[in-house]
Amino acid sequence: GQPLVHLKPYGLCRQPIDFKGRADDQAHSTDHLITSAMVFDLKAYDAIGAFSEDYFIDLVDIEWCLRARHKGFELLVTPKAVLHQSIGRQTKRLLGRAVFVHSPARNFTLIRNSIWMVRFAPMSFARRLNEWGHLVMRIAHLLLAGDRRLERACQILRGIRAGVGPPPRQ
Repeated sequence: GQPLVHLKPYGLCRQPIDFKGRADDQAHSTDHLITSAMVFDLKAYDAIGAFSEDYFIDLVDIEWCLRARHKGFELLVTPKAVLHQSIGRQTKRLLGRAVFVHSPARNFTLIRNSIWMVRFAPMSFARRLNEWGHLVMRIAHLLLAGDRRLERACQILRGIRAGVGPPPRQ
């Protein structure tokens, strides 16, 4: 797979944490974590709440982390922890970035959940603007890097319609 980019808490700009060449093993505050590699105290989980079942697969961890940070919890990442995992059906390079390409059907949940997250998750106005821009970039990446473009475009449109519809259950 690809090394994960850990981001500093951000608003309008995404700032990666640079672990290269660092001698320290300290944990650093981060914006969000991928839940397949997350460890937390059950008391924190009780305070934050469960992962949203409506999000199902895409961005469920990011939305949960936004709620955690909104409730005053700090998210920490350590360079000592390593998880080997395959993300996506395939990884392609597009304009110098790694793009994880899933099946066209999964594009529905990715786009719907992106819109839900921007509309309903607790975040600053600057972060909300950043996420809208990221959504446009996601759609472009999916259409440019993915195969079966017509099917993919149909799933993206379905995701947009569902995302602007009723909110997920809380």
